[in-house]
Amino acid sequence: MDSSAGRKSRDGGGHAERNEAWDRAFLIVLGEAIADLQTLIFDEGWDELVVSAGGTEAALRESVRHYERGLAHLFGFARAAGVPESPLAWSALKATLRRGMLDADQEITLRTALDSALYAAEQVPLGEHALYRRYVDVLHALLVGRTASAAPFMQNDTLEDRLDWGYSMLVDLEGHADFHAAVAKGVAEHAEDILSLEHRLLGLQRFDLILSTCLLWLAETGGCPDTR
Repeated sequence: MDSSAGRKSRDGGGHAERNEAWDRAFLIVLGEAIADLQTLIFDEGWDELVVSAGGTEAALRESVRHYERGLAHLFGFARAAGVPESPLAWSALKATLRRGMLDADQEITLRTALDSALYAAEQVPLGEHALYRRYVDVLHALLVGRTASAAPFMQNDTLEDRLDWGYSMLVDLEGHADFHAAVAKGVAEHAEDILSLEHRLLGLQRFDLILSTCLLWLAETGGCPDTR
């Protein structure tokens, strides 16, 4: 094998590793978003909801409706972005989410809410997965570029330390407009479809899934898992 072929093989492997790390990070972020939603509605917001709903039974019904809507926004975002590669991949994701609920011994009310939310999310057409992958490549380039002059990434640091390190790379991009502007700088003139995808996603309620995945991906990989 000549040197150019070797470089191509290594680059291809690195690209696959980056995508695998991104996919893992997205699923973790999605799971955390589901858990946060439960905490916000059934714990932190429960007393206020009981008062506003006029009683415990009414509050329970309303909380489940809030939970279903919140879940539907999460899953609808994933579908709109093109995260599942195909209807089969979407079915596999649904099975994973349902199995997670069972493994966590969640109440039947919450499991039913999950099923209702998954059904509601299916009203959102699946986005083009190939376009999503190209968008993720642009995000990778943006994130790696931000680590070029950063302090060394220490793999042995705690996750909290690595999250702090990643946050320092992204702190000026918390605003959606700033993030979009940074992405636009890295997109070639012939790739307007990528910017169009991001523009659509920015209009949805859960674009924070992308931002949080960027942060976790940085924390887990240091920006380049095949070299760091």
